[in-house]
Amino acid sequence: MKIEKIESIHEKVITNNEWQPVISVGRRHFPILRTLVVNFNYTNTFEKLYLNNLRDYNKKFSNRSMEHIHIHGDINDLQNNPMIFGYGDELDKNSKDLAEIKGSEFFKNIKSLNYQSTSYYKNILKFIDENKFEVIILGHSCGNSDRTLLNTIFEHENCTTIQPYYHKWEGGDNYFDIVCNIYRNFTKNASFREKVVEKNLCETLT
Repeated sequence: MKIEKIESIHEKVITNNEWQPVISVGRRHFPILRTLVVNFNYTNTFEKLYLNNLRDYNKKFSNRSMEHIHIHGDINDLQNNPMIFGYGDELDKNSKDLAEIKGSEFFKNIKSLNYQSTSYYKNILKFIDENKFEVIILGHSCGNSDRTLLNTIFEHENCTTIQPYYHKWEGGDNYFDIVCNIYRNFTKNASFREKVVEKNLCETLT
């Protein structure tokens, strides 16, 4: 994705200039003073291609800050942020059965347990607890492997909207697939319908 596209998305998030449709349906009535990028990738691709540019761009707007978290580990900083592999779906009907198994071998690849190795998961909780926020989804399928974390974010009382950016190609796109996965991360269907931004108000990644 080109840096110009990322900057365009970021501008629409931190300003109220070009996102009038979302405002008009009553889901956006607060200033965005902080941006938290939750990176599910292990590499430093985001930092190399986008982060410094976005921070420089952010300086144009006073009193606004940007933070960045590698929630599943950082391949360039394994000592302080080890990589987390595995599955993270405590909403699955079989998760309680797993908890009854004695020993710890079966838990080595459960993300919720490995999140405790750093403070990053708690930092996300602190961020979403402080103020109302929007979720902007770029390149994440929202599949069940991250269901526990995504459910915590999506169903939080401070979450006002969830805007997925989607891929489009000749003859189709993946907006519906992403929305189906987002739906699986909810336990409250009414909250899903209220928060997810309609396709006609969303944009493509390219």
